[in-house]
Amino acid sequence: MTSPPTGEAADTVLLSIVVGVRSSEVDPTACLQSIRSQLRDGVELIVVGDRIDGPEDVDGVIHIEADGLVPELWARGLRMARGELVALTAGSVVPEPDWVDRLVSMRSRDAAVVGGAIEGSRSLETTDWAVYFCRYTPYMLPLPSGTDVEVPGDNAVYRREILDQHRELFTDAFWEPFIHRVLRDEGHDLVLDPDLVVRQAPGMSVGGFIRQRFRHGLSHGRMRSEGLTRRRILLEALSAPLVPPLMVARAGRNVVRRRRHLGRFLRSLPVLVLFTAAWAVGEFVGRLRAATGRT
Repeated sequence: MTSPPTGEAADTVLLSIVVGVRSSEVDPTACLQSIRSQLRDGVELIVVGDRIDGPEDVDGVIHIEADGLVPELWARGLRMARGELVALTAGSVVPEPDWVDRLVSMRSRDAAVVGGAIEGSRSLETTDWAVYFCRYTPYMLPLPSGTDVEVPGDNAVYRREILDQHRELFTDAFWEPFIHRVLRDEGHDLVLDPDLVVRQAPGMSVGGFIRQRFRHGLSHGRMRSEGLTRRRILLEALSAPLVPPLMVARAGRNVVRRRRHLGRFLRSLPVLVLFTAAWAVGEFVGRLRAATGRT
């Protein structure tokens, strides 16, 4: 490990990295190996997941056995984080070799949140590309500039002092779109850095990602229904058939604008439609449960 910057105490935690691992979906080995190889003084790694492989006695590594969706795992890890900065990622992506150093360098930036790019790896198959287009096209290089951007939860770093002011928002799960909305409303800057890069790992199955999309849509539908009248919830639930074409069109627009992966996008389109439909069904069910008072 390298020495901490001049003037820093040896036990100062500059950066906490929280990795949500669902090994039942994608093998997290490459992700964790990449991060472990980059660990340095002042950086701690908190791995939260349903199966944790690797050495248990590495300095600066904390293992938490847990099950749940990745945002739920992040919330568990955030309770343990001690760093000035807190980075989030998932076992389904593999950080580039300079990722940790770039995260630490974010101390010199004024933004509350800095997100990076999510690229596809060279070994992705058609199903993997459908997963990529379903989730990550807004974060495909080249990235948009400015402070009015969305930041990916799977590749983002936060100032912990700001997160600490909003712990009630992620008691159970860290759903970044909702938390980012609150931060923007308070006037905080969210920016994207094209040099902060992770790559999607291969291996997600069609059935596994359909289940994941349904569960994410379910949670999204419940959260979007909070504070609304029963009539309004049911009216919004009726828009469910529009969700898949809107999501596919948004992904396609990003692909066309970046002028990348158009052939892969077209080949993966049938699977992508399945994935977006799973989200729409989950969101519909979530809204119905909210309207009827079910959890």
